[in-house]
Amino acid sequence: MKTALRDSATIQQLRDRLGFQKGVKFRRGDKVRKSKGSSWSGTIVGEYSTTLTPEGYAVESFAERGSVQIYPAAALELIASLPS
Repeated sequence: MKTALRDSATIQQLRDRLGFQKGVKFRRGDKVRKSKGSSWSGTIVGEYSTTLTPEGYAVESFAERGSVQIYPAAALELIASLPS
């Protein structure tokens, strides 16, 4: 558990150095995938905010270029490499 917390702190420090806004989970160009339910992976291409979803992202599919889905931040996770 301590390793995960230390790694999380290191990731946050790197994100801070790269100019990420506080409280923002992703930025444009990040590679992400849905963490639960139906499968979707791609690149963050935009952001949105609504009353029910204060932080959401538009994700362009790796498989179908130009196809975009929107998801709340909580439904996405950062991925380290492109899917094979």
